[in-house]
Amino acid sequence: GVKMQDKLLGIPSTFVVISCANLVPVKRIHLLAEALLVLGQTTAVKWVHFGDGELMLGLRKMLNENKTPNLEVELKGHVLNDEVLNWYKTNKATVFVNVSASEGVPVSVMEAMSFGIPVIATDVGGNSEIVNSKNGRLLPADFELSELCEALMFFKQLAKSDYILFSNEAIETQRKQYQDEINYQYLVDQLKE
Repeated sequence: GVKMQDKLLGIPSTFVVISCANLVPVKRIHLLAEALLVLGQTTAVKWVHFGDGELMLGLRKMLNENKTPNLEVELKGHVLNDEVLNWYKTNKATVFVNVSASEGVPVSVMEAMSFGIPVIATDVGGNSEIVNSKNGRLLPADFELSELCEALMFFKQLAKSDYILFSNEAIETQRKQYQDEINYQYLVDQLKE
C-alpha cells in the first residue's frame, strides 16, 4: 500500500497523460509513445514520464524523428519517489497509463490513484485487482494500438461530472484496499497469529 493523500488537485484543464516505469522492454513504454504520437496528430496532449533505463535513447530518438505539433513530452528520467509524489501534489493529470507485459500490483498505480488519477492498465498480473471499469480501463495484455488510443480518448472526452466519478473511485480504491497504514497493521496482525 501507499500513503493516503490529503491534497487532491481536481480536474485538469488540459489533457495530461502520466506514466512511471523503468524504460525496459517489459514495460513497453514505446507503445504508449506510439499511441500518443497518433493522438498528437489531431489532439493536444502532454505526456510526462518518470523513469529511465536502457531504452531511453531509443525512445528519445523515436519521439524526435516523429514530432507532432500537438504532443508535448517531458521525459523526467530517473527521479526519487518523493519527486514523483511532489509532482502529483503540484500538477494535475488526466490519466495514468501502465502498458506493461507483466506486473505485480504496481505501486505506481496505487500512488496515482491516491491522488484521484484514473488509470489505464493492461490486464496482466495484479492490475485487474486494482483497476476496473469504475476507476479506469483495463486493456488486453496484447492490446492493439487503436485500443490504447480509444482508452486515452475516453478520458480526454469524458464529461466533467463523469470524470469526477472516476477520480473519486480511484481515491476510494486506494483508501480501502491499498492504504499503507491499514495494510501494514493487517500484516502485523497476521504475523502475530
